[in-house]
Amino acid sequence: MGSLLSDKTHLQIRQRYEDGEFRWVSRTCRKAIKKGDISLIVRAFDVACSLSMYEARAIDATKELCASSDFTQIDPDTWSCLKEALYFNHNARPLHTGIWTKLLRAKPHDEALHIQCFRTSVHVHDVETAQLAAMSLQKNFPNKRNYYFLAIFLTYIMATEFERIGDKTKAKIYSTLCYRMLSKAAEDVPTDPKQLLSPPRAIQTEQELQLLVEVYLCQDRGEEAIAVLDSPHLGISSRIGKNSWPLVRTKLEVLKILQDWKHLYKYSKDLLKRLESDENSFNLAQSTDDELVWSSLRLCYSSLMDEEVTKDAAALVFSIAKHQKKSRNAQLERLVFLTHIKKPLYEWCPDFPKHEDEPYPETLLKGCEQFWVKNSNSTCCFQDLRDFVQEFSAEDYEEFSNFIMQETERIVDEASEQDTIAKIAGIINRLKLTYMYELSRNSESLDRQILVDFICKCLSVYLQAQPLGASFVKTDDKPGDDAGILAAMCLVLLDRIDQKDPQKGSTREHLVQAAMLLQSIVDRSQHNYQALLLLTRIFLLLGAGSMAMATFFRLEVRNVQYDTLAYILFTRISTIHPARVFTPQLQSLEENAKNPSQSLKSALTFFTGSLIDTQRMITLAFDNGNYSNANDTVYVQQKLRASWCKMMIHLEKRRIDRLQGAEFEHPGTELIDPHIAPVSDLRDFDTSASFEARNHDSFEHYVYAGPTPRTAWLQRQILIDELFVRLSTSDAHFAYLYRPTPPEIPSEEALAECTVAEMHFWELFQIISDSWRTLQDQNAQRSSEFHDNLGRIPEWLMQSDIENATKQPLYSYASWEYLHRTIITLDGLRLINLFVNQASKFHNAKDVRMSAKEEGMLKEKVEATHQKIMKRAQRLKADIRKEEVVEVIRKENDEPVSALLDKIVGEEKTWTFANELCASWEDAIDGILNICLKK
Repeated sequence: MGSLLSDKTHLQIRQRYEDGEFRWVSRTCRKAIKKGDISLIVRAFDVACSLSMYEARAIDATKELCASSDFTQIDPDTWSCLKEALYFNHNARPLHTGIWTKLLRAKPHDEALHIQCFRTSVHVHDVETAQLAAMSLQKNFPNKRNYYFLAIFLTYIMATEFERIGDKTKAKIYSTLCYRMLSKAAEDVPTDPKQLLSPPRAIQTEQELQLLVEVYLCQDRGEEAIAVLDSPHLGISSRIGKNSWPLVRTKLEVLKILQDWKHLYKYSKDLLKRLESDENSFNLAQSTDDELVWSSLRLCYSSLMDEEVTKDAAALVFSIAKHQKKSRNAQLERLVFLTHIKKPLYEWCPDFPKHEDEPYPETLLKGCEQFWVKNSNSTCCFQDLRDFVQEFSAEDYEEFSNFIMQETERIVDEASEQDTIAKIAGIINRLKLTYMYELSRNSESLDRQILVDFICKCLSVYLQAQPLGASFVKTDDKPGDDAGILAAMCLVLLDRIDQKDPQKGSTREHLVQAAMLLQSIVDRSQHNYQALLLLTRIFLLLGAGSMAMATFFRLEVRNVQYDTLAYILFTRISTIHPARVFTPQLQSLEENAKNPSQSLKSALTFFTGSLIDTQRMITLAFDNGNYSNANDTVYVQQKLRASWCKMMIHLEKRRIDRLQGAEFEHPGTELIDPHIAPVSDLRDFDTSASFEARNHDSFEHYVYAGPTPRTAWLQRQILIDELFVRLSTSDAHFAYLYRPTPPEIPSEEALAECTVAEMHFWELFQIISDSWRTLQDQNAQRSSEFHDNLGRIPEWLMQSDIENATKQPLYSYASWEYLHRTIITLDGLRLINLFVNQASKFHNAKDVRMSAKEEGMLKEKVEATHQKIMKRAQRLKADIRKEEVVEVIRKENDEPVSALLDKIVGEEKTWTFANELCASWEDAIDGILNICLKK
C-alpha cells in the first residue's frame, strides 16, 4: 500500500532523520499511522526512531514490523536507515540477521542485494549475516570462484569467533564445513605439472594455500597440513607456493605445534645450510624471518636432549658464525650455545673442529668479548649482551668489565669525530652493563653515594658528546643521548631513596633535575622517543600535566598506538590535569596538546574510525583474495572493540566532562561489562627504556603515577560512572544502566590496582549506592539502615578533609598525589550533591525518605569541605615561585650533579624551564579551581 504522505513530507522525514531529529520524525510518522497510513516506509522510519531513542516499545515494534512486512518492497534509503538503527541499538541486534535472511531468501538471484548484505554486515561487524550472504553467493553464482573462497573464509571466521566465546559445538560445526570445502578445493588441484588449467574452485594462489593450512590447524589436522606443504603439486615448492618465505615460516610453526622435533630439526638445519652456502638466500632470510629458523633449531636440540644432535647443531652454529660475520643472529646463537653447554667448548667436546687462523671462543666470557669487539659501537650491543652477562660469576663480570674498559680506552681523544662517536657508544654500553649488573640488582638497598657517582659519570659522557652529531639529520638521535637518559633514570632512583627520608622527600628536587635534563635532550634530539616517553612520565609525577601533554604529543602517536601507548598519558589524567590550559607558553600548540578533553575525544575518534578503516580493509582484502591480511584485520577489529584502553579513555573523558559541568551523554556501547565480556588489554609496558636485570621490575615501574590499573579498577570505574548517570537523569533509556546489586570485586585485586584516594572514593560509592537502592526498593523497610548510611557521609567528608589537610605539599608545587586526591574528593562532593538532590524528592512505598534536616546538614558539610579545598588550592597557587625551583635544581647537597647539570643546560635555559614548570603547576591548580560542583 502506498503512503498517504506527500513526496515533500517524505523528503523532510529522511532529511530530519539524517540530522538526528528523531522526535520530530517519530511524531510525524505516528500521526500518519493514526490516520490510517500503514505503508512500509512510514512504519520503518517510526521503528528506526524508536530504536535510535532506546524507547521501551522499540524491540516489540521492530518484531511486529518484521513479521508483517514484505521487505522486498522497501526502498534502499529507508532500508539503510532501519538497518543501522537495528545494529546500533544493541538490544535489537539479533533482529538484524533475521531481516537480511528474509530478503536473501526472497531474492536468491539478486547478486547486488547479496553483495550489499555482505558489505553491510561487515560494516556493522555482523559476521554471521556476512557468512550467510557469502554462502548464498557461492551457491547461487557457482561460476565465480571468489565467492566460493569468500564463503570458506567467512565460515572460518565464524569458527574462530565461536571458539573465542567458548561455544565449542558451533565452532566445530563451522570449522568442519570449512575443512570439507577447502579439502575439495585442494583435491581439484591438478597433479600433473604440465596441466596449466585447473577447475574454477581449485586452490590457485598462495593466500588460498595459507588459508587451507590455517583451517587444517583449526581442525587439529597438523599432519595433513605438513603433507600439503610438502606435496610437489600444492606445497611450498609447487608453482602455487613458489618457495614463498611466509609458507616456510608457516611450516616451521606447524612443526612446533606438532612437537615433531626430529622433522623440525632436519628442516631448520637444511634451511641454515642453504643460507650458509647461498649468500642470496641468506640475505633474503635476514630481511624477513631469519631468527625464526635459529629459534627452531635451538628448540629442537634443547627438546631432543640427544648428545649427537647437540654436537651436530653446535658445528653448524659455529661454522655459520665463522663464515657469515655480518649475521648478528648467528653471532648471538653462538653465545646462546655457549650458555647452553655450561662448560668450556673443548672440555664439553674434545674433538670439536678447531681453526688455528681464527679460534672459536671456548667460553661464554670469550664469546662475549669477541662480540663486544665487533659490535661495541652499536646501540643494540647492550640489548644483545644483557642476558649473557647476567650469567657471569662475579669474577667473570669483573674480567669482562676490565676488558671493555681497555677496549674503549684504546681510541684516543684526538681521533676523528666518527671514532669519537664510536668510543662514546662503547662507553655508554659499558655504563648500561654496569647499571644492570651492579645497580639494578640492589635497587632497594642502593648506597646513595654510589648512585651519585654513577650519575656524574653519565653526565660527564653526555657533556663530552654534546658537540658531536652536528651533521646528523633532524630525526636522528644525537651521540650521547642514552648517557643522559641513563643519568635521568638514576636521578629517579635517587628520588626514591630520598622519599624514604622525611626531611628530603618533600621537594622532589631530583625529579625536577631529571625533567630538566630530559628537556635538554629533547631540545637537542627532537625525536628521541625514549627521552620523550620518560619525560612525559616524570612531568606527570611532578603534577605538571600541561607539560606532560605537550611532551607526549611530540611523539605524534598514531593509529593503534592509542591502544598500546596512550595509556602513559591518559591513565588517571582526569584527576591530574582535567582542564584546558591558557598559559601563553603553550598557546602555539594544537588543541589536542592543550585540552585533555579534546585529546581524549580524538583518541576515541581513532577507535571509532579504526573500526571503519578495518571494515574497509577487510572488504578490500576479500575483493583481492588476500585472506591472511583479512584474518589479521578481523583479529585487530575484535581486539579494538573490547579494548581496555578505549574504555579507560572513555571513562576519563566522561569524568572530565562531569567535573566541568557538561551534560551527561549516553555511553552507548563503548563500555563493556568486564564481568560478562573479556576485555582486550594491549598496553605495551616495555616501550620505555629499561636496563634492569632479569627478574626485576622494569624501570617503568618506578615512574607510575599510582598502581597499574587493570580489570578490577576498570570494573569499579564503570560502576561509578553508571551511578553518576543514574543520579543525573530521569530519562528512561538510561535506566538499563544501573544494576540493582553491584557485582563483587575482589578487594585484593582492587588494593593492588587502585590508589588510596580511589579506595576512599569507593567507600562513598558503596554508601550512596546502598542508600539509592533502598529508596528504589518499594518493599524496603530498612529505614534505620538508610539513615545510618546517611550518617556515614559526614564521616567520609571529615576523613577526606583530614587527608587533604595533613598531606598538603610541604613545598610549593602541585604534586600528582595532591592533585589526584583533591580532584577525586571534589568528584565525591559532586556525587553527594547529586544524591541529595535526587533523594530529597524521592521516597518508596514504605515511606523511607531523607528528612529536610538531613538534606540541609549534608549540603552544608559538602559546601564547607569544598571551601576548604578551594582555599588550600588558592594558597598553594600564590606560593609558587620560580626562584625556589631554580634553587632546588642547584641544591648544594649533591654539588657535583648540580654543577654538571648547570654546564649541560646553562643558566638561561634553567630559568626558562623553571618558568614553564611553575606555569604548568598554576595550570594544574586552575584545573581544581574551575571544577564545577553544583550542576
